[in-house]
Amino acid sequence: MAFFDELGKKLSAAAGTAADKAKDLGEITKLKTQILGVQSDINSSLLELGRKVYEQEKRNPESAYAADCAAVTGLHEQVESLRARIALVKSDDASDDDCIINTEEAPAEEGTASVKCPACGESAQPGAAFCTKCGAKLQ
Repeated sequence: MAFFDELGKKLSAAAGTAADKAKDLGEITKLKTQILGVQSDINSSLLELGRKVYEQEKRNPESAYAADCAAVTGLHEQVESLRARIALVKSDDASDDDCIINTEEAPAEEGTASVKCPACGESAQPGAAFCTKCGAKLQ
């Protein structure tokens, strides 16, 4: 009978240890979920801060963020251009020729030098609207 009493005590202790481990695992999962929520809040706050800095600094060529702002502005302009093309494709009176992208490079005019990007200094093709390196508007 002592054997069964001893076995019962060991099983009871093991069950208590397993219950404690399960409780700890549940607490850890709860805390990790809270961390993910806080990290999401941090990311949202940083995104909003970035928008505010961009809006404040985008017209300041002396800003430490001038190149970054120029790149974001270039990307905004690309999105608008793509949206305009979508509208053109959706319009009823658009011909197929209106939607073709000209992939051939325009020949450089005689006497025109390459343009330098004001944001990063990269050389660009004459007549290019945006810098291919940083996305800044060239003209």
